[in-house]
Amino acid sequence: MEKNFSRSLEKGKDLLRRQRYEKASLCFEELIRKQPASVEAHFEFGKTSLLLGERETALKEFRRAVQLDAGHFSARLFLAKIYRESGDPEKAFEEILIIRSNSAAGAEIDEEFRHLLPRLAERVVRSNFEGNYNEAARLSERLLDWIPDGEVFFRNKILNEWEIASRKTELRSWMRSLMVTLTTDCNLSCIMCEQRGESWQLPRRTAEEIEGLFPYLERVMWQGGESFLSEHFDGLVKKAASFTHLQQVITTNGLLLDEDRLDKLIGPKIDFTFSIDGVTKDTYEKIRRGGDFERLLKNLKLFNKLRKEKASGQRAHMNVVVTGTNYGHLEDFVNFAIEYGFSLVAFLPLGGCLARPENIFLEPNQALLNRIRKALERVDEKAKKGGITIENQLPVRPASLSGKQGKRKEKASHNDFSPRLCHLPWLQLFIDYQGGIRPDCDCLPGFKAGNVEGDRLRDVWNNALMKNYRKAVAENSSGEICNRDCIEGRISGRYLRFG
Repeated sequence: MEKNFSRSLEKGKDLLRRQRYEKASLCFEELIRKQPASVEAHFEFGKTSLLLGERETALKEFRRAVQLDAGHFSARLFLAKIYRESGDPEKAFEEILIIRSNSAAGAEIDEEFRHLLPRLAERVVRSNFEGNYNEAARLSERLLDWIPDGEVFFRNKILNEWEIASRKTELRSWMRSLMVTLTTDCNLSCIMCEQRGESWQLPRRTAEEIEGLFPYLERVMWQGGESFLSEHFDGLVKKAASFTHLQQVITTNGLLLDEDRLDKLIGPKIDFTFSIDGVTKDTYEKIRRGGDFERLLKNLKLFNKLRKEKASGQRAHMNVVVTGTNYGHLEDFVNFAIEYGFSLVAFLPLGGCLARPENIFLEPNQALLNRIRKALERVDEKAKKGGITIENQLPVRPASLSGKQGKRKEKASHNDFSPRLCHLPWLQLFIDYQGGIRPDCDCLPGFKAGNVEGDRLRDVWNNALMKNYRKAVAENSSGEICNRDCIEGRISGRYLRFG
């Protein structure tokens, strides 16, 4: 009897090797009916089912195999792969841990763990983002016990998420995001620019220090002035592109682009943010003095042509500073975004001290605000139809969003942190156009944790000012140091939590 069973098992394996999956499946099913406790029959039936695309059957058979033999690590490895591919990385991790705890981890196990690690990391990020800090801390701690020291990027990322969840003020992790003003040089003289008359370049030693941080970073944003006019731009972008985990964002007015430059920059790991404050020649050139609207359109068409040819998946966002000249064209910006392939439009208020009539939010009147509010209603409707995301940082909200915002805040208030906890002091540093260092460009300009003219970024990251900043945010006592736009909900929670 045992010999007949063994011969039938070998026959099934032979059918499987010869890719005769249907016959192999019937063979293993028959064997299981005869000997329901056969570990190998369940295991081989699981493999065959997987090759036939019958994932649920495969899952059932591999589970049965490990129930019968907890040390059947090949079955556990298959379970890990199925859990990972079906979007359950924590279950996959459990199987990997059992294998690693009971045997010497082979190359195949290590490879599966490497595939799994990015998904586990994103699970931690999502838990923190949603305010499930205990869950984020629990998974982070388990991962840190198993991530090899050589996995520099993921060790830093998970440690950083653990420090967010644990409300640490002095961090052992390094920043994961940098916003870098490279230069104040610009080919335009925009009416609202705060940098006009300034002359500043990122110091070379700071550029070199930034290069040293690339192994830890997942995002770096280059801006100016005009980014392309920086002497450091080409070298930094090229160096950053060699790190596969690092997403770059280039902020530009788009007028200095050409085919040769774009050919080097088109790719999935480099996104563009175009600063465009007018969608007609008159409006654009009035605001962006020295600009050429026809050249902008030509360059945008070239950009879209090249990214389509290379199937790059490259994203393009548009920043719009809303002024007295362009506030009546908010819907037109959405039409423009749809036509030229932008995925996001950010409406930004005019900063600085520029007086009316351009700075319409400095001393706003109710009639004007109502007009803008109604326009934003139409903007949202049009953006939804066109697949465009709207990032609205204006001190005006469409009436249709009021209820939704309220619900989000009520739900979030059950978390340990404040409803709008900002994670940026744990994640990011921003270098402004005078070399000042703070967590983000939206942070109050008066708060500076340091200056690149005299400070290293690594030293600023854990200096007394940054630690006090984190402490104030964690304790929900940051009213004196935080921008009112953030506190009052005009900055997206997705932005504040680096979602």
